[in-house]
Amino acid sequence: MSHIDIKLVLEEDAIARSYRFTPDGEVGPVCTKLYRRITGIQFGEIEDTHGWCHFVD
Repeated sequence: MSHIDIKLVLEEDAIARSYRFTPDGEVGPVCTKLYRRITGIQFGEIEDTHGWCHFVD
């Protein structure tokens, strides 16, 4: 992934704003850190101190 799209309504195709990481498509250190943090929380490798994850039976 080389960009993040912001949608006002998730189900719609319209993109309100799009952020590109870099012109060459490489991800920079800040985006890499953010990605690792979020996926670490999602997979239970990092503690979810914000209560973002909810387990469903």
